[in-house]
Amino acid sequence: MILASLSLALAGEAFDPGTYYDHPSRREMRARVEACGFDQVAVVKNKAKREVVRVRDTEASDEELRCAASLIDKTFYGDEFSPELAPRFAKLRAEIARPRQVATARIQFAKEPERGPPPERKPGESDMEIAKRVETFCGPEATDIFVEEAGLVEVSAQWLAAQPGTFEGIMQMGDTIGCVAQASFIADFEFSMPQSAEKLAPL
Repeated sequence: MILASLSLALAGEAFDPGTYYDHPSRREMRARVEACGFDQVAVVKNKAKREVVRVRDTEASDEELRCAASLIDKTFYGDEFSPELAPRFAKLRAEIARPRQVATARIQFAKEPERGPPPERKPGESDMEIAKRVETFCGPEATDIFVEEAGLVEVSAQWLAAQPGTFEGIMQMGDTIGCVAQASFIADFEFSMPQSAEKLAPL
């Protein structure tokens, strides 16, 4: 019910990135996450120099994790939860983030009417079937970007290797991956990157 309500709230033009996101200080963010029921919370820069909410608690209820996920999703902080909590937290955060991601994607594609409407999953359609329709939607540059490995959809290593290493090529590759990523939110399927994706390093 909470997720459905959030989906309605973020639908279409109702979603405004300028009002959705909050900008709490590190101290404020720590206090908010602690208020969800966590004791070992710090807001720090990690090795990648990104500011993250680091939670070292090893036990938490779904309600507490959902509380933290809702708070973090409305900020530009990353998250680092203990190994004991990270899988559950990631699942809950993905559920919370999806309505925002879908709304953001729809807003973006509304600025590109020449693409036409983004594809949406049909009843009974497999991930690979909808992935192929996403390829078509994102244009010839996205042709064969997806492959199926062990029943899962991922970006093709061959597609990555074939992309030009020039500045223009790297920018085009970023645009193409951005398009399929945004479209995948609306189409409701997930894809992964191949283990060797050195071509992405310049991005």
